[in-house]
Amino acid sequence: MRYKFSMKEEDFDLLKCHLSPVVEDSNNEVGWEETTYVSITSMLKTVLAKNAKEQAAVISTNLKPLTDVSKLKKHISIVCEILSKGTTMS
Repeated sequence: MRYKFSMKEEDFDLLKCHLSPVVEDSNNEVGWEETTYVSITSMLKTVLAKNAKEQAAVISTNLKPLTDVSKLKKHISIVCEILSKGTTMS
């Protein structure tokens, strides 16, 4: 993503914080998908929000097991679409 969207170092570092490749193996019901979903949703509502009204939206940090990963896939696609338009996060 960094090279595809010509991201600056600080923007890429911020993206890595939200879209981490680190997968923790545990017996919890909450895993990479749930953590990433909450993090990506938070990023979309803060640093990638279009306006102050969207930034003021309440962000839920409630980690609960995902029954369907389609929303996660959609949010990752939205992030890619926003970045492809040259939007910066910093």
